[in-house]
Amino acid sequence: MGETFAASVASNLVSKLLECLFAPIGRQFGYVLRYKNYIKDLENGVKELETARLCVQSSVDEAMYNGKSIHTHVENWLTNVEEEIEKADNLLNSNERAKDACFRGWLPNPMVRHPIGKKVKEMTQVIQGLHKESNNSTFQKVYRENTPKGIVTATTSTARYSHRKEDVLESRASILEDVIKAITDDKVCVIGVYGPGGVGKSTLMEDVESRVKEEQLFDVVATTNVSRNPDIIRIQGEIADALGLNLANRETARGRANILCDRLEKYSEKKILIILDNLWTKLKLKEVGIPCGRDNKVKGCKLLLTSRYQHVLCTEMGSDCEFRLNELKHEEARILFERTIGDRVNDPQFKSFIDRIVGNCGGLPLLIFSVATRLKRGDLTAWRVASTGIEGSDVKSMVELSCNDLGDERIKSLLFVLALNFGRCNIRDTLIYCMGLGLYKKFSKTIENARDKLIMDLSHLRDSSLLLGSDPKWLSVHDLFIDVAISMHDKFIDMEWNALVGRRDFGFKEWSKLQVLDLTGLSFTSLPSSMEFLENIKSLCLDQCHLEDVTVLGKLKGLQFLGILRSTIARLPKEMGELAELRFLDLRGCFMLKIIEPGVLESMVNLEELYMQNSFDLWEAEDKTPRSNASLAEFKNMKKLSTLHIAIPRSATLSRDLPFGKLKMYEILIGDVWNWSNEYNESRTLKLKLDSGNLLHEEWVQRCLQRAQNLHLVGLRDNHSIQDLCFEGFQELKYLHIQNNPSLHYVVHSTEDIQCTAFTKLESLFLENLKNLEKICSGRLALGSFSKLKIVKLDNCENIEISSCHLIKQIVADAEADENGDEIDVDPKVKSCNLRLLTLRNLSEMRSFYKIMDHLVVLFDRRQLRDSIYDQL
Repeated sequence: MGETFAASVASNLVSKLLECLFAPIGRQFGYVLRYKNYIKDLENGVKELETARLCVQSSVDEAMYNGKSIHTHVENWLTNVEEEIEKADNLLNSNERAKDACFRGWLPNPMVRHPIGKKVKEMTQVIQGLHKESNNSTFQKVYRENTPKGIVTATTSTARYSHRKEDVLESRASILEDVIKAITDDKVCVIGVYGPGGVGKSTLMEDVESRVKEEQLFDVVATTNVSRNPDIIRIQGEIADALGLNLANRETARGRANILCDRLEKYSEKKILIILDNLWTKLKLKEVGIPCGRDNKVKGCKLLLTSRYQHVLCTEMGSDCEFRLNELKHEEARILFERTIGDRVNDPQFKSFIDRIVGNCGGLPLLIFSVATRLKRGDLTAWRVASTGIEGSDVKSMVELSCNDLGDERIKSLLFVLALNFGRCNIRDTLIYCMGLGLYKKFSKTIENARDKLIMDLSHLRDSSLLLGSDPKWLSVHDLFIDVAISMHDKFIDMEWNALVGRRDFGFKEWSKLQVLDLTGLSFTSLPSSMEFLENIKSLCLDQCHLEDVTVLGKLKGLQFLGILRSTIARLPKEMGELAELRFLDLRGCFMLKIIEPGVLESMVNLEELYMQNSFDLWEAEDKTPRSNASLAEFKNMKKLSTLHIAIPRSATLSRDLPFGKLKMYEILIGDVWNWSNEYNESRTLKLKLDSGNLLHEEWVQRCLQRAQNLHLVGLRDNHSIQDLCFEGFQELKYLHIQNNPSLHYVVHSTEDIQCTAFTKLESLFLENLKNLEKICSGRLALGSFSKLKIVKLDNCENIEISSCHLIKQIVADAEADENGDEIDVDPKVKSCNLRLLTLRNLSEMRSFYKIMDHLVVLFDRRQLRDSIYDQL
């Protein structure tokens, strides 16, 4: 028995020994003998990986198009795939050398095939590994939801601060450390930084914010520029944006403040830093929505404040500690100048002027940067002039030089207009002011022409470093330039031009030459009767006002621009029909406006732009007698109308032959099912509820359909194809939403003999509750049709057929977020109970219908499933 056991052990040892000896030998021979199989495996692997790459890249492109951030592992995978496919292609190209033979051509040359075969085998494993990785659940959603900009996370971008670290001057680095130490001190709630205008307080705040996010010192950071003339609505909006809070549905400052305060109080367990930059006087935190006590002392978060004046911080805002930001010493000022000016610092003919120019800038970084930017392209004369300062007013003279270098008097005047509004203004208000003052008289044939020229001039100011930031909605001028621009306005503004912005002096009898008046935010039982003496008034802003009686406006015969944004006006009286010269009327957000007396709109024959979002919509039928409200027929008199935003709840009130087909920009809502959300910000939006088929035959509707960029349709009857709705085709359409249209069978339907060119610019297609929809495309399509389509969404569809989509792997790719990126609850039993028939053809890469965790998918709610699955599924 012992001998048997010994023999068995010996046999096993010999077997293992032979396996250890011959397995590696067999593997080495395999690289030669199975060479062709290895080559074929690699070729197939590369094809499969390339298909997977295209699929992932398509998902990435769509996500980036929608502003999403791509997961790092997905970006790394795409990079690795590109590199490995290139290596594999090079290796396959080397296959030619392996065809060399030995023994007079009878056998392949093992000395050549062996190393190549080994590399091919190893490369195949790498390629297959990358392909397998793309099937992981982590690739089901290639993007991450964008975090609100104020929420600090581990992935918060720190590129800006990291890039600036080496550029921070020593004095600024020192105070930055002091501020960081103060805001992280549990005993300190309110920190202040003060110093003269242009010394760099706002830049310091940017660096503090970046540092806080980089080191994750706080959970939430919100920053807003308070400015000399605080706009509470804007301040609330900027803080809310940082928190990811939507205040769009709240019009009043008090209502917004309550919501903002509630959100901040709910975040009380989090560490919150709110930066209030550029304070000029006391800011009541309660009015903004920042939690505070009766003494205006902040609760539950920390405040970091900046101001020119120390007493604003310590006395009016109750700061616990303050830091003074001083002007740069000459050495640091010169370093900053030389960094900005570039190679010219080494040019002997310019080098001798540097110290005097830097000295004239008074150690103010803003001015140093502005002057250096200007001199970077200046000639020797410009450098000589800049080096000649005036004792006691060097800073002012340098700012004046920057202003004078603008050259064009119109652009200088534009700078003054922005300064007059305390350096912070939106495009709309700036246009109203400038047009009222006649700055764009040469370009004022149409408002559109003037607006285009204004945008070009604003770009010029940015290029000259006189306009801060790149926000397309808000324009900012630094306080330093505001002070000097106002003090020198008489040098470049015709004194016959007059403007009052935010003034409360209502003795208008003495202001007969006044051309621009802004009374935003005031309250009137009736407008002052003395306004009738404003004979030359061209622009008037009554935004966010409490208004009851505006009859006196009818006396302002020359008025061209009138803004009544978000005001409480309830009625436009017949006297306003006297405003025959009016070109621009903004009634947005006037929820209480219920009456526009008949004939008022009809008399505004020169009106070019009319905005009525969330405002009057009680249109009366043209044939109603007597009429007590406005009729759409009155628009027939507006031959110059080019921009219109309007809601028409009842299509029965529509008049024939309306001039809307000539509009250049429009947002027209017909029907009682729409709201004013326009997520795409396109200039031409049309939303139609089709109660009557005759509406589509109106000439103006056809013209609007031809040029619409964003189209919503509900209630379509007796039309089998969307393409048939527009006789000339949807030439400009980017976004198409179709819902509740029972007669619709196709989006595009063409005959067998004629190729149809359709939707060449369409990017998104949304189809909802179309129970008889058969196909998106029926018939032959010409090249270019749907060529830009990125998103298709079907909702409540009974029959679905998908064929020849060779890259599709999954039908339901992600049910954890809706189209807006908002989180939704996922039912463990995902149901599509309305689905009656599902046909899938030629989907060579499809792996699953729906895949998320281990959830069960119930497709037909126990109804019978008829197999209609063909070919390679």
